[in-house]
Amino acid sequence: MPSSVGKKDCGRRFPKISNSYDITMHFQINNLTNYIIRPNHLPVRKELCYFVFDKNDFMLFYFSGTGNSFHVASKLAENLNEKLVSIAECMKSGKFDFDLARNEVMGIVSPVYFWNTPSIVCDFLEKLQIRGYDCNFTFVCFTCGGSIGVADKKISSILRKKMPRVSATYSVTMPDNYVILFDLLTKAEKIPGILEAAEIKIAKIADKIKRREPSILLATRSLTPHLNTYSNYPIYQMARTTRPFRANGNCIGCGLCAERCPCGAIEMKGGRPSWIKSRCTQCLSCLHRCPVSAIQYGRHTEKRGRYVNPDFQ
Repeated sequence: MPSSVGKKDCGRRFPKISNSYDITMHFQINNLTNYIIRPNHLPVRKELCYFVFDKNDFMLFYFSGTGNSFHVASKLAENLNEKLVSIAECMKSGKFDFDLARNEVMGIVSPVYFWNTPSIVCDFLEKLQIRGYDCNFTFVCFTCGGSIGVADKKISSILRKKMPRVSATYSVTMPDNYVILFDLLTKAEKIPGILEAAEIKIAKIADKIKRREPSILLATRSLTPHLNTYSNYPIYQMARTTRPFRANGNCIGCGLCAERCPCGAIEMKGGRPSWIKSRCTQCLSCLHRCPVSAIQYGRHTEKRGRYVNPDFQ
């Protein structure tokens, strides 16, 4: 029996990750857990369904503006002994080349903006160069206020140039804090319950990742995901202008907004923030994480709430 699956098999063996899979056998060889799995509508074909899983080999890329995706990524890393890699730091440093070990799992944790993927995540994945990929299990986990739309399709279309497919897609519902258009959509009294439910969902996702289970069943979509994405994402692209950003009289000149901006769009001038780029990814890190709520976007955000995940510093 072969010790691993060859490249020719990885794309054609399981063409749809929404199929159900049965683990028919598992055993140990050289301290590695080995599984034979099959789609439940096909007969067992051992020559194509042999896997070797290394329990402790994971690489996880994440992006987070206000902490929800960081929290999920950190919890997954805690459960899976993963290496956390900040997409924002990679964009700042220009590091896009990474090596995958044999059987190493690669994961991406990202928020959902306007039912799609943030521009900074797309830009990073376009530049990402992965060496050593050989049918490695690859997953994407989104954080969102409700539905992921078709954000997974966007990531899959970018990664398809580098690998045959994404093995699994997950999502975790977290508090929604896009205050540019509305006040906090998630009311303060509901946040603790949402965060508690998220912990249960993260544990389920970690368990599926440990078992390398191809799945999209733990991703939340609306009834019209394509309509939501394609009608709203163009608004996000137009709204990425930094022109409406400003600091009001509460500003204390601490410089945290400039330090934390993942796009390098803010520079301190005369002790006050100045937006030096015409566009950003609109993560709203500057607005929500300002210690004195001095950062505003337009005329309406002064009276609207702020939210940062409790674990995000």
